[in-house]
Amino acid sequence: METFSIRSMDRKKPDYIVYIHRIYSDKRVKKGGLDIVFDYLISKGKKILLIEFPLYYKSYNRVIIRYIDKKEEKVLRDIATASPVEIVCWPLEFFISLYYTFKYKALGKVVISADPLTSFPAVVLRKLNFFKFHYYHSVDYSTNRFSSKLINTVYSKMLVFAVRSADLVGAVSPPMKKELEKMGAKQTFLLPNSVDYNEFEKYRVPTKKRKKHSLVATCAGVTNKLFMIFDFIRLVNKLKKTVPDISLDIIGPHDPEDKQFKEMAEYISKNKLDKNIKFHGLVPKTKNLEIISKCMLGLAFHNKEISHVEFADSLKIREYAALGLPIIANDATYTSHEMRKEKAGILISNATKANKVIEELFEDKKRYSEMSKSALEWSKKMDKKAIVDTLFSKYFLDM
Repeated sequence: METFSIRSMDRKKPDYIVYIHRIYSDKRVKKGGLDIVFDYLISKGKKILLIEFPLYYKSYNRVIIRYIDKKEEKVLRDIATASPVEIVCWPLEFFISLYYTFKYKALGKVVISADPLTSFPAVVLRKLNFFKFHYYHSVDYSTNRFSSKLINTVYSKMLVFAVRSADLVGAVSPPMKKELEKMGAKQTFLLPNSVDYNEFEKYRVPTKKRKKHSLVATCAGVTNKLFMIFDFIRLVNKLKKTVPDISLDIIGPHDPEDKQFKEMAEYISKNKLDKNIKFHGLVPKTKNLEIISKCMLGLAFHNKEISHVEFADSLKIREYAALGLPIIANDATYTSHEMRKEKAGILISNATKANKVIEELFEDKKRYSEMSKSALEWSKKMDKKAIVDTLFSKYFLDM
């Protein structure tokens, strides 16, 4: 249902229009790296029209058109999708994007997109000079995105089309930036998933006040395929033998009926880990940061066999560091190598073999404190606000 009129939109014409896919859990959106850019633009007094499509139509079947002006946010349209099948809905996204762009007169300035599919209407409208500038923010890149060879080929061609057509392409990691430049990007800008350092100040907890012998793992979904969550549970089982009060907070959406989640639950019950491990589900950002900040160590392992991982920038590692948590990670992402270089954490190849490293770090208070300090220094150096300020002043200031 529309909450204000098109005439009202005339007085508040958007400075930016964004086409984006969203991940939902229990009807709540999981925000990502591009939202930090939105937050910055909004802080600058910019008005944004968001056209949000679900990434997985089976889990959420609504298209949301949202208008943001400063801290005021209004839902203009909430539309039920025609089908729960992605391949049916994908072609319709193009026409929905065009229709609501013209309906709300959101033409003329900057269009932002964040994946090949939502970039298609952006590219078309930019080529027809309906927009002055197209910024494509590459949130992920994969050499083998889909199991279907046909869909993967179509995806790859659309990605190249988007990258070559955009006026500016943002990349979250140096390896990704290099690949996008190979594709023919006109201009690239490195924009990692780092955070606003000062914004995290209110959540930081001094090392002495953190929950003793505590671990935390955040993820986009409780799975072992990508985020090694089951490995963390096995790690806790090992640690419990020498550190009886060990605890693990797991933050991220999960399906209680999922086969693998049931296996995790059975393992926890069988090994009497119920008091040691807590699943929080998908929580709001403030709650997420509050949970993390009270823990001692952050866990960040990714499956290296999944192709997009080597080009990714780990938001969880960035968040742990911004809260002063030393990190235990594998070497799957560029971020983890950067973490080791900055002495903000420890690299280890296998999560289930991390028990000795963790035990030693729990005991060595001096080393723990130094690593916590290094994590904060690294995060401050990578302050997202400063990076986005450069992006804004260099490319968007006159838009």
